[in-house]
Amino acid sequence: MGVAAIRGRYQGEMQILDPDPPHAYRLKMKGQGPGGFVDVELETRLEALPEGTRVTYRGVAQIGGKVAGVGQRLIGGVASMILGQFFGGIEKMATASS
Repeated sequence: MGVAAIRGRYQGEMQILDPDPPHAYRLKMKGQGPGGFVDVELETRLEALPEGTRVTYRGVAQIGGKVAGVGQRLIGGVASMILGQFFGGIEKMATASS
């Protein structure tokens, strides 16, 4: 993963907090690597609709180190891309199991 010229492999952990299946949960993610650190808390809500499931989320991220300084203008776009990949993976898993 990388932002601007800062690239590297990040180690981290993710926890699911306050699960309320099938309605909501919180994710807490922490990661650290050569370019800095990231600490994210994400609140996710699921709503059943006739055509599928609506997923809404909001969160707060703290980013520090070189990655924050160099990639400050790019971080919003990178966060959107990572969230898209994450929820795309969830969608594939849900579709495969149905």
